[in-house]
Amino acid sequence: MDSQVTISTDSVHAFVDTNFFLQLRVPDQLDWSLLGHCGEVVLLVPTAVQREVQRLKSDGNSRRSRRARDAASLLMRIATSSGKLVLLKDSPIRVLMALPAHQRRGDSSQPDLNPDHPDDAILIEVLQYSRAREGARVLLITSDSDQVVACDRFQIECFVPPEEWRLPPEQDEQGKRFRQMEDRIAKLEKAEPQITVSWCRPDESAITELVLNVVEYDEPSKEEIDQLMKDVAQWCPAPQRSIREMPPGHADPFFRAMERAGMGKLVPPTEEEVSYYYEQAHAKWLKDLRDSIQKFPRRMSMPSRRIEVLAFVRNEGIRPAEGTIVRFTACGAIMIDPDHDEELSQAPDYLPEPPRKPEGRWKDSSTGRVLRSGFGLPNYSQVQRVGASLAPIRRDPYGFYWYEGNSNHPASVRAYECKEFRHGSHFERFRLTISLPPCTPSDSFALKCSVSASNLSLEFSGILPVKVVTQSASSIEAIRAKLVRMTGAHGTR
Repeated sequence: MDSQVTISTDSVHAFVDTNFFLQLRVPDQLDWSLLGHCGEVVLLVPTAVQREVQRLKSDGNSRRSRRARDAASLLMRIATSSGKLVLLKDSPIRVLMALPAHQRRGDSSQPDLNPDHPDDAILIEVLQYSRAREGARVLLITSDSDQVVACDRFQIECFVPPEEWRLPPEQDEQGKRFRQMEDRIAKLEKAEPQITVSWCRPDESAITELVLNVVEYDEPSKEEIDQLMKDVAQWCPAPQRSIREMPPGHADPFFRAMERAGMGKLVPPTEEEVSYYYEQAHAKWLKDLRDSIQKFPRRMSMPSRRIEVLAFVRNEGIRPAEGTIVRFTACGAIMIDPDHDEELSQAPDYLPEPPRKPEGRWKDSSTGRVLRSGFGLPNYSQVQRVGASLAPIRRDPYGFYWYEGNSNHPASVRAYECKEFRHGSHFERFRLTISLPPCTPSDSFALKCSVSASNLSLEFSGILPVKVVTQSASSIEAIRAKLVRMTGAHGTR
């Protein structure tokens, strides 16, 4: 087939340098229409390039040497063909490669070009070829900047290969080692548990940031508290005792029926209880009320300083995680609250109620006590609780339990442990309450989830940013509204 190849009279004659074989894609993958309007391209390999290719083919096992060996094989194929010409691509633009006839060593018309210098030798060969084929389009394909400048100087047409013609960069030895390490790590990760964590609101809607909207109640001044206490004294004055008599018995028909059945009786309040109500209870209530008002701003802001978040921890690998420890860390000033916080046992807007008039108390008879206790026999639930307390405690190997060192108080770290964290579609849900202590400036914080296991080479970490947004509110207005409702409900005494 090569013996039948001929060159068209309107071909573009393109000389190539060594980089054409080393740094560019193979010729049949290149877009030759970028050379302009042409139907055929003849690639010419100068003698200097042929020698450089022969030298580089023995240069180790790098990509450069492999490309040089491929180029040397192609040049040998051209050299053994008749006409020293082979067809590389037939359409849409015909591409051939040839070895030009040997030119004279020097060029007397360009005495400043050194034939012993490979780059100059290429230019000499291009100039001689151009003169021998006057009228033909002859150019040099090169990506060397010095050759581009030389072409401009000697009025040789030059074509710089575009980026899409180039091969991707070759990795050096260090890069290859890194790639091998990455492949090895990827294989190990497939054999290890694959831990992931996702964050959600209490309604299980996904979030990427937790926003804590804090309402700061201002501290009422002493003058505001004094005025409020005067108003309270008018709304709810101290009770006055006109005659010293015991309150009547309870009129509720249920208690009257209980008394007739011999279940007990309603005991009226004692003289001490009545005297305390008229003489001391109101003053003590006002004192307790003032103390509560002073604590009101901090207590009212506490609910807004707390927010719940759900953490879904999954093992998406093909093996369970053994000896798993899931640790949540509050980064910054935020804290992780215990499951039950005694500070929230009272309502945030709690204020002590005005004292109530003593009404007496119910006292069981001996018959009533026996009936209430079920004749002294333990019921089934009591027996069941006793039996459960005597049974040995067994832990579910797949369940998560408090890890050693957890606290029943707000803390910056809370941890859980599991003997064997299952893999696949199983997940573990952790419900956490995040709080911002009082007098903490608004800032951005974070909640970190760390998961470690005995068969997990690297600890997994997931971060949830926590953003605090603060707004102000008037505490004295909230207190006044609460007291108006409270005293209006009880009327005057």
